[in-house]
Amino acid sequence: MSIDIFSKVDYESTKDYFKFSNVGDKVQGTFISRDDNSIDGYQNPQTLVGLLQEDGSVKTVSVRHTKVGLLEALDKATLGDIIGFAFTGTKDNPGKQATKFIRLVHDAQYVDEKWLKEQEAASNPTQGMSAGEIFPDEAKPAEVAPVAPVAPVAPVTPEVVPQTAESLEADLASAITETPAMTDSDKIKEIANLAKGLGANGAEEVKAKIMEITGLEFVTENLDAILTKLKSL
Repeated sequence: MSIDIFSKVDYESTKDYFKFSNVGDKVQGTFISRDDNSIDGYQNPQTLVGLLQEDGSVKTVSVRHTKVGLLEALDKATLGDIIGFAFTGTKDNPGKQATKFIRLVHDAQYVDEKWLKEQEAASNPTQGMSAGEIFPDEAKPAEVAPVAPVAPVAPVTPEVVPQTAESLEADLASAITETPAMTDSDKIKEIANLAKGLGANGAEEVKAKIMEITGLEFVTENLDAILTKLKSL
């Protein structure tokens, strides 16, 4: 996230309302959360914007719902974008508190790819995992007994037998290509997606959720039964 959004986007040409302490105050980060149902200390509806910092902390920016222009600008940003807020000036109001101008600094080309990849991985807990990684106790291959060499067999010329209509029909029926069965990897992927829909996040939570719902241990020989039960929910 080594982008200075304030040097990349012109924010002086347009100004929006927002409350910062001093003119020139700026804050930027990865746009990771938005809560439109918050209330501030004066009982005013507000939107809370979470900005992830490079050190892993999160700074929160509050926008009162009276700041319509600023919220409309925020609507154009997407989670994962790198955005900034800048306090650009004030306007005097006789007898009232001065109006403060805030600019939302945003350009869709500046995105935190690392954060987006982390969110994608979190949404699919078994993505990229092999069956051996999910079932570590079954990772070792079974020992195979050596096979004795077989003497070559002399070729046999097949006897050509005239084919009847019945035999031709049987041959054609056997030649129909059947839909290949699901592999263990396919079953694991589908189970993970179903478990995710039930609130599981991460391989251990997937295993625990499956045991809780189906009563079956998450091992290879139970994959078919687990998949059947999850699909029936």
